[in-house]
Amino acid sequence: MKLMFFCLLLVLVSSCDIINPQEEVPGFLLVSPFQLTTTPAQGSSSSKITEVWVSVDGEFLGAFPLPARIPVLGSGERRISLQAGIKDNGISSSPDIFP
Repeated sequence: MKLMFFCLLLVLVSSCDIINPQEEVPGFLLVSPFQLTTTPAQGSSSSKITEVWVSVDGEFLGAFPLPARIPVLGSGERRISLQAGIKDNGISSSPDIFP
């Protein structure tokens, strides 16, 4: 009986590291809403930019609504690409990158 209790206790204590290993602490990108400015040759400054599309080192992380707080794992220098996102034809179910 004592051996069974000891084995059960050992499994419960040691299994926490297998199920829930230590995880990296993410850094965060903060992207605030912004105002698009254009010259007369570029057209209207009306844009309806509603989200930001984020890639880190060429890997797409996702599209986030503005303002955004985006978690990024890893350390050291990273290449970050931010692209403005719109709703294609004003339809919320068809997001696209602003051309």
